[in-house]
Amino acid sequence: MRDKTSDTHRQDMPPCSLRSYCLRLADVLDGEQKALVDWQEEQLLKQLWEHMPDCPTCTEALEQARQMRSRQRLMLQEVLVDGEMRTPSMQVQILHAVRNTQQIARSPNVIREELPASYEAPLAKITPERRRSRIPWRAVLSLAAVLVVVFASLGIFGYFSQPKSSMHLLSAPVALASSSRWSSVVMTSIEDGDATISLFDPQANRSVVLVTSQDSDSSLTPLEVSHDGTKLLYSVFDGDQTTYYLRSLTGTMSLFTTSDEESHAVWSTDDRYVFIGTEQGIAQVDVQNRKVYHILASTGVKYLQYYRDGYLYYLNSQDGATGVLNRVDITHGKVQPVTNACASGKSFWLSPVGTQVYYVCEEEQNGLFVVNSDGTQSHVLRSQSGPMIGYAADAAPLVLAYTAGKYQVAKLGANKSQDQAILDDVAPGGGLIPSGAVAVAPFGYTLVARGVYDDHEAIWYGDLTSGQKHQAMKIEKGTQVGLYGWSRMQVP
Repeated sequence: MRDKTSDTHRQDMPPCSLRSYCLRLADVLDGEQKALVDWQEEQLLKQLWEHMPDCPTCTEALEQARQMRSRQRLMLQEVLVDGEMRTPSMQVQILHAVRNTQQIARSPNVIREELPASYEAPLAKITPERRRSRIPWRAVLSLAAVLVVVFASLGIFGYFSQPKSSMHLLSAPVALASSSRWSSVVMTSIEDGDATISLFDPQANRSVVLVTSQDSDSSLTPLEVSHDGTKLLYSVFDGDQTTYYLRSLTGTMSLFTTSDEESHAVWSTDDRYVFIGTEQGIAQVDVQNRKVYHILASTGVKYLQYYRDGYLYYLNSQDGATGVLNRVDITHGKVQPVTNACASGKSFWLSPVGTQVYYVCEEEQNGLFVVNSDGTQSHVLRSQSGPMIGYAADAAPLVLAYTAGKYQVAKLGANKSQDQAILDDVAPGGGLIPSGAVAVAPFGYTLVARGVYDDHEAIWYGDLTSGQKHQAMKIEKGTQVGLYGWSRMQVP
């Protein structure tokens, strides 16, 4: 069952552009949910807390959200109580069915059919070949009949009119070609429980679906595009295990499966290997032959950030978002802190040549810091600049600044006086750009950004060399969209 928050309000109330944000953050404003930590949400919450006492429209909207939350909790409680009352004890029936099943299984007259040995299905976990157990079909039918009785008595068929759909993984129907430039953006979208990973060409306004999931209980996560831009690594968690897949120009194949729910993986510099973080250590997967090498067992290396020059960089963190960036030598296992000067670092960027790391330090008013990749010479680069979003062609850091109610992309110079604004008003019309909603192409010549408005969202395309921009896509409310970087996989 999916409940949607009502977006109606009394006609005598004056319009307010912040009303939709009050509804979205109602649980945070009421203390029902922990506040987010990124700087844009912090600024928005401060603005809402100052704005709400003097705004009758937002006050009414928050009261509506409280009433809706109370009704939802009451309905859930009633369903649970009703289910307990309607469910009779099935102990006697189940024991009787089990005894009958055992008798049938021991009967010498039962016709047994041997199933073929297990085989490797498309996009399935690769396991050693084994034979399936022989199953007496009459026993199966008897047990199935018992299950039907059990489900009927529980009232499950009455509560859920449609069965849960299974996971479907679909590759693009045609082989993809490589582009001479970084022309497509890896995007995710979730609508009515269906999730997809697509390639979107913002200049040609074309897209192609790479993967789709129709199971709302499963999660579909893009992880990284390879350094050459022609391969996408993504994962699927089905409720029990996480499987890592590789989508190349010619098709999709499974690489590795783990019982961990969270996905953490990075490419080697030459795109030959994928390093996957698990609770048991690091799995190094050869993408050419799918051989798996287990390295750095049980070292606590989990939240992987990137690989460079024999080191895996990872976040030593409780929540996977903030903490200290470390690096570990994959040959000898020696761990070296990189951002030890800041216990609450986030948004880590390795420089293109791999010699420096840029990061934001929360305990220093979200200042932008830079440190050598071996952890030496850490210092503040800008006290207030906005988050980093990528690099220019000359490897200068690019940041997303917010000034005078507008977002702009700034290229940082040797000092603050040499900083240069290269794209003004990234999301025209007062759009809010959430954290992580900007993707800059390699070499910093173009970007896409997601702007959030009162009644819709939009994907904006910006040329960082000319300063030109245009709306590449309009997204209706109810569809969740994410941006996961650029690729050289050409959209047909």
